[in-house]
Amino acid sequence: MKTLSPDHRLGSERLLSAGGLALAFGLGALAGCGHDATSLSGPVSIKQASPQRSSKTLNSMDDQSLEFMANAPNAAEAREWLDDKNTGHVIFKMSHPVAQAIVEDYYESGAVKVFVVEISEFGANQMSDTFIIELPSDPEIRKNVFACDARYTELTQSEPVKDEGQKYLTITTD
Repeated sequence: MKTLSPDHRLGSERLLSAGGLALAFGLGALAGCGHDATSLSGPVSIKQASPQRSSKTLNSMDDQSLEFMANAPNAAEAREWLDDKNTGHVIFKMSHPVAQAIVEDYYESGAVKVFVVEISEFGANQMSDTFIIELPSDPEIRKNVFACDARYTELTQSEPVKDEGQKYLTITTD
């Protein structure tokens, strides 16, 4: 894993979100993908609750490249990596409960697997800003995953990803 200095910024593109949008996502929109936001333990910070759609670089990556990232040494299955016992595992700009809820939302909608990728050492912590969601092959279940994903794109005011037979979706918080 690479080591980052505290002032290092991940990613080359910066995606913006409004505070109200982030608040809506963090407090209410999780219920739209099947997760009850009121069950989140602890307060949700406005600054931490805004996942963004992937940069064009990640969206244009082919399945082979994303599969390589998901299976790299600096990647992990998201539920396990975000388990409460792993307090030093951080998703950039996102609270731990919100990151866990997003992962659960994708699994509940039918995702085969959710990965945290490009994990970096950051002091005593490990940090990432990117999720890769492995899509199911069943057309009906895929619709559920894309519907869940569309709710996140709506909240981040970005273009929804279309089902073109791809194997993966990506989300980045940077």
